[in-house]
Amino acid sequence: LVDELVDPAPAHVTECVRQGLLQADNDTVGFVHELQRRAVESSLPDDERRRLNAEVLAALADRGHPSRLVHHARQADDVAAIAVYAPRAARAAAAVESHREAVDHYRTIAGHLEHLALADRAGVLDDWAREEFYLDNPEALDLLARAIALHRSVGDDVALARALTFAVRVNEVNGRPEQAEACAAEAVTILEAHPPSATLAAAVSQMSWLRLMRGDDDRRGVELADRAISIARATGDGRIVVQALVMKGSIQHSSDDRRGFALVEEGHRLAVQDGYRYEEAYALINLAGLCADVRDMARAADLVRRARDTAARYEIRSLESYAQAMYAEILLWQGDWVQCEDTATAVLGAHPHAETIALRILGVLQARRGQAGAGATLQRMWSLAEASGELQNTDPAAAALAEHMWLADDHDPGRIALLRAVLDRGMRSGFVYPSGALAFWLWKLGELPTIPDRLFPLYALIMEGESTAAAAQWEARGCPYDQALALMHGDHAARVRAIHIFDDLGATATATRVRRGLADEGVRIPRGPSESTRAHAAGLTARQAEVLQLLAEGCSNADIADRLFVSHRTVENHVAAILMKLDAATRRAAVEAARGRGLLSKQAPVPQT
Repeated sequence: LVDELVDPAPAHVTECVRQGLLQADNDTVGFVHELQRRAVESSLPDDERRRLNAEVLAALADRGHPSRLVHHARQADDVAAIAVYAPRAARAAAAVESHREAVDHYRTIAGHLEHLALADRAGVLDDWAREEFYLDNPEALDLLARAIALHRSVGDDVALARALTFAVRVNEVNGRPEQAEACAAEAVTILEAHPPSATLAAAVSQMSWLRLMRGDDDRRGVELADRAISIARATGDGRIVVQALVMKGSIQHSSDDRRGFALVEEGHRLAVQDGYRYEEAYALINLAGLCADVRDMARAADLVRRARDTAARYEIRSLESYAQAMYAEILLWQGDWVQCEDTATAVLGAHPHAETIALRILGVLQARRGQAGAGATLQRMWSLAEASGELQNTDPAAAALAEHMWLADDHDPGRIALLRAVLDRGMRSGFVYPSGALAFWLWKLGELPTIPDRLFPLYALIMEGESTAAAAQWEARGCPYDQALALMHGDHAARVRAIHIFDDLGATATATRVRRGLADEGVRIPRGPSESTRAHAAGLTARQAEVLQLLAEGCSNADIADRLFVSHRTVENHVAAILMKLDAATRRAAVEAARGRGLLSKQAPVPQT
């Protein structure tokens, strides 16, 4: 390239190498330092920059990598070339799972789409939407809607059906279930008028996925998955075989058919074997969920970490955030509430599927700790869960609401009726595992006249009076809070043990309920938690508890930074977290709230700011 564009090339290059500006070997010539390159580039007048880049672009047109051609087209301000090369560069990046780079290239063409024919424009918008979806960007919805409209105007039914098929997942994940159902139905209707194809297999697989999400027709969901597998195998589409195997296995497991787990494992094996990275991460997420359903927490934690790491490695942010939310839930079960809170908080702002889980976890933590914001957090959670229409969201969300009601001694008839309706739907649909916690909390509220026949056995044991056996099984599964819930239905000694577990976890509100019951029976009530545990009960980390104590002593942020050997910014972050967790607007209010709740080790002057 240098020989083509620079005359006389050898002499110029040799002199630049001698002066230390360039370095050269047999195949390449380049600047010694990036700063040198930038300095030379920035010194070029605009017209000279455009001319030189246009020359390079012309020389590389038939042999350059698309991403390099896009760079030179942009520097040359060659809009026509950008329109040609940016989609190619984006698709090349997507092919190697570099979704961020793909999105960057698609965004380059955003203002130049009018240079493309309508069919090409539709294809670009379609593919662009997929990349934004992988990165968990809400722009995917609008881009896909524009692509679908263009496919309709062009009259390309197969391309339209392909876009509609992908729109099923995009709409569903973003809390638009009606639109997802409509897209699935239209895609299948269009494709059934054509010979069987991989696109039809994908559309049928998505219909199966919707049945899994709704939890409303397991038999139909399995039938659709089987049909998708058959078509995909006949048309040679291994990716759809994997997707449908995971759907079928997950549906079977949700209705307590243990054969389902093996099918999901097979889907994962094939995804790894054939390099289907999205499906690999998705299968791991489903496997983790199936293990969590039966409270095999150690295995669930391992699987969901693998899912998160796989999604992160291949830039599939939409699955990474969902895996993070699931990991936070597993940490909740395992009793690691500090890391659980941090993990769930990081998920806020992700797509509604993931955010619903995060809000549920944070709301439950607040409720168990007796924090004032629990009701508002859980209401936000319920709004998202209800809008989704998915049992996998509404069942656990309803359980969280019911637990909060029991902790608050709230028996609102309208809310009870709502929760009963969710449970009835779950039991009719055979949702054995997610419905267990909801049934338990309705039972605690005195709103479960009969124990359902098919219920997760660890909850059923408690309700049937076998609390000791239930506690032992919860302990074996590594679920301390639920172990304590079982113990609080035992004798006085068991309830005292439950209080100690709740105190260690920081479940202040739950421990208070048990203490109150023991006091009513005239039993000597154990002392409250130690100073460190009381701080934990407010949801504070150990460092935040130290900062709170120093605030109570009247220390400024600078004083605290000096005392704890941390930066001023770190102190500011800790103070902001303390104000949020204590629901206080000022430092003074935070100290007063902490003193009122017994979180301070000694009396100290209240700060004036």
